[in-house]
Amino acid sequence: MSIKTLCASLALGVALLSAPVTGFAAEDEIVAKVNGDAITRVQLNYFASELGERLNSVPAEQRDSILIEQMVARHLIAQAAAKLKLEKTKEFASRQDFYRLRALQEVYLSKVIGATITDAALKKTYEEGLARIEPETEIRARHILVKTEDEAKAISKELEGGADFIELAKKKSIGPSNVNGGDLGYFGKGQMVPPFAEAAFALKAGGVSKPVKTRFGWHVIKVEDIREKPAPTFEDIRESMRQALLRNQAIETVAKLRKDAKVEIIKK
Repeated sequence: MSIKTLCASLALGVALLSAPVTGFAAEDEIVAKVNGDAITRVQLNYFASELGERLNSVPAEQRDSILIEQMVARHLIAQAAAKLKLEKTKEFASRQDFYRLRALQEVYLSKVIGATITDAALKKTYEEGLARIEPETEIRARHILVKTEDEAKAISKELEGGADFIELAKKKSIGPSNVNGGDLGYFGKGQMVPPFAEAAFALKAGGVSKPVKTRFGWHVIKVEDIREKPAPTFEDIRESMRQALLRNQAIETVAKLRKDAKVEIIKK
């Protein structure tokens, strides 16, 4: 079994670090109470971390109220379970052991490994990555998509006669970009099907292609602009770099700890 496979169990803990939890304040803010039991801001932060990207679909102004309602439900069920003395069962004990293990793992990832991921380390990784990026040309183009070659040829003639490309795209293109005058935005060569990309990247800025056939139909393409693809900013990729460094360091940490550990696989 490889070290990477062994480290798969770290995935949840690392993922939860993508939404950092605020440390405990001297007096943590109480946001609600359920039969006297407090729900705190830190608990909401932990819950938000647990939900991760699923919370992104919830409008920011509604998140607190939704998290609080969910925590209220958890407290009500937990209180009902306590009345039945379910914390004395073997099932509760085994779950408690599991969640204690996970909590310790997450705190270690946050306090020990996460503490090493400084802004300086992230910026160094960013600068090293920038140095390895090869310049990539991308273009901004419009197209008019029709079903037949004859339709495409007719459009080419209209354009040669001075017709406005944007207006023709709005009236005659069957592609979803017709509402935007055929605008496809900026794209790299590998982002389009080969016949389309070859024809588009052969044009200069302002150039219009002859009819081009792809599996979608017949296209007439106009290149609006040609540029070198901008490098992502530090803020654009800061979090993804942080996660990558966390994963790498978690793998290295497990490898080191395993060397001095006695691990017995009882059943495969």
